[in-house]
Amino acid sequence: MSATFNQYEEIPRHFIVDDELWGALQKADPETISRNCGVSFDPKQGHYLIPVLDEVYGVCPKDKKITKLTEGDASPEKFRVELTLFLLHYLLGTKNISLKGKPVSEKELKGGEMFFRGPHALSTQGISKKFGNNPDGFLAAGLKLKGEKIFLGDAAIELKAAPKIPITYVLWIEDEEFPASVKILFDPTIQEFLPLDIIYGLTIFTSHRLIESS
Repeated sequence: MSATFNQYEEIPRHFIVDDELWGALQKADPETISRNCGVSFDPKQGHYLIPVLDEVYGVCPKDKKITKLTEGDASPEKFRVELTLFLLHYLLGTKNISLKGKPVSEKELKGGEMFFRGPHALSTQGISKKFGNNPDGFLAAGLKLKGEKIFLGDAAIELKAAPKIPITYVLWIEDEEFPASVKILFDPTIQEFLPLDIIYGLTIFTSHRLIESS
C-alpha cells in the first residue's frame, strides 16, 4: 500500500513547506528537471519518480502531493517534513553537472564549519551504538537500502539518497582505546544542489533508515 503525505498534516507551523517551492516546481519544465536530476516524469500521472534509497517517491506538483510508490513501511509520516523539503529542493536545485567522486565531510562544505555544530551537528551516535561492534551488520543494513560497499575505515557504505545525492557512512569499530565512531561524507556537488539545513534534515532520515534496516 502506498503512503501519501502533504505539507499541512500535523506539522508545526515553522516547518510548513513554503508554497513558493511548489509554485516554482509547477512552473518548471519537466524535461529540464528530469535531465538535471536523473529522474523521470510520468506525464499521465503528472509526477516525478525519484528513487530514494530502496524506495521510489512520486512528486506531483499540480496536487502538491508526495506519494511513496513502493511497498513496505519506511516511516514517511515520521519524516514527512524532511522528505518533502529534500525532494522539492532536489528537483528545483540540482544542476546538470557531474559528481566529483571525492567524498568530503560536512565541515568541508561551504559554510559547513559554522553550520554543522551545536543543534545542527550531524548525529551519528545511534549508528555507532547499533553497529559499533558489528561491521558486517552495518554493511548488510546498507546493502538492504541498495547501498554500495566502499573501502574506507573499518566498513563503509555509500547510499543513494537520490540519483545525484550519494551519502557515505564510514564506521570505525570500537577497540580497547577508542569507542566506535561514524563519519558521514558527501560528494562536494551536494552544496551546489541543496541548502545546508536540507542536507542536515536529509541525514536524519537516512541515518534512521540505516539503523532500522538492520
